[in-house]
Amino acid sequence: MNHKTLLSIKLSIMAAASAALCSSCVNNAGTADPTPLNTSGTAGDHPVAKPMIDPKTGQPVKDHYVSPFHPYNPIVAKYFKSGQLAGDPSTAKVDPKTGKPDNSTLKVFRIP
Repeated sequence: MNHKTLLSIKLSIMAAASAALCSSCVNNAGTADPTPLNTSGTAGDHPVAKPMIDPKTGQPVKDHYVSPFHPYNPIVAKYFKSGQLAGDPSTAKVDPKTGKPDNSTLKVFRIP
């Protein structure tokens, strides 16, 4: 990972902590090279998140996506643009020495 991506991950982890009021996790990581989506739901070597749909209106919720990784948590991507990479914090493995999530193990996906 490059320095810009690592900085984005750290900032996003801080945003995730502030989202404790919500049961969902917040996005991570971002890069500036959007890749066009293809019909298989992947962009390059990263899966693509799906927009979250409001059950009352049937319309997509702005800046809210569903992670393509189990347990398919909602991800808030307020400051991300289409094509940027994001990481799902719920997929990070816990470091046995520190007891904290290891951000280098996040599974990364692309914002649609």
